Amino acid sequence: MRYTTSMRTTALLSFLLLLCVACGDDDTATDTGAPDATTDASEDATTDAGDDAADAADSSTDAGEDAGEDAGEDAGRMGSIESICEAITLREIRCGDEPSDIDECVAETGCIEFRPDALDEIESCFTELACDTSDDPCIDLMSLGLEPTPSAATFQTDCLARRETCRDELGDSPFSDDTCFLGVLSDDEISRLNGCLEVPCDAARECLDAQLECGPEIEGTICDGLVAYDERCSADPPRDPAECEAELGCVRFREDAKAEIRDCLATRECGTSDDRCFDHRFLGVIPSDAAAEYFTDCEARRVDCGAGSFSDDFCLLQVGSAELIADASACLARPCDTIRDCLGVAVSCE
Repeated sequence: MRYTTSMRTTALLSFLLLLCVACGDDDTATDTGAPDATTDASEDATTDAGDDAADAADSSTDAGEDAGEDAGEDAGRMGSIESICEAITLREIRCGDEPSDIDECVAETGCIEFRPDALDEIESCFTELACDTSDDPCIDLMSLGLEPTPSAATFQTDCLARRETCRDELGDSPFSDDTCFLGVLSDDEISRLNGCLEVPCDAARECLDAQLECGPEIEGTICDGLVAYDERCSADPPRDPAECEAELGCVRFREDAKAEIRDCLATRECGTSDDRCFDHRFLGVIPSDAAAEYFTDCEARRVDCGAGSFSDDFCLLQVGSAELIADASACLARPCDTIRDCLGVAVSCE
């Protein structure tokens, strides 16, 4: 999970964080399930805007042709977050707006992975975009002349369906429908967003928001993340790092999840539970096949044994290592009255 503590949102970040406060409520009187960005783009589709979009596409085509032998390869693409942020700032200067800080823009969006073939198109779009023209087309695949990947197309369908389900459950929009149309992002980013479709409806917006935010990483261990939180949020002295390491240092987390857990623990809002910092869906961690199978088996075993037999938290071990998943799976085969203690040992330093 990527967090940001900055109070100022750059133009590119506000564009990507389509579900944030800066973007307002997404619902309109005619909510058809199509992205709000499309509605805005239609309203702004003046002759100049159409020419700008065509120029941007031509510019990107020429750039690809000029790339020589590497023209067909992603490595030959020249676009980058830095160049996009620069194009946004130069447009703001050209149009008489307050310019964004390029370094701040890069810091707040640099962790977000775009499709390599979209970077040039986005940069060209902002470079050529007329003043007083909506910038929605600059992250819209169709306007950029790109097709969604299979992963992005599937996410779009599932996202819109989940949104409608949650709307019925909550009686209100759970998140912006614009969030379902982020095909300019890489398939890895789409996979992380996809995990948010599995969280409870009242947590979906927060999960999606977090996946599209960047923030400073905290050096060190998971315990360093907890200490950083204490120093920022607690009136009491922070926990003792040595005692924390004795309690958590040997817990078998996945290596690729440790930094995400640490940063989440360190940067979460004061007074909030740390449960989500161990939930793979909020962290953007894709569970292994064994972990996914364990979750299904664990939920079924809780039904067999009774909900009070052991906490459902024990079923959410997707951030655990392969060895932890194997030991926890073995616990499920034990008699119901011994599973809780067995799982407790598996996830502790005992």
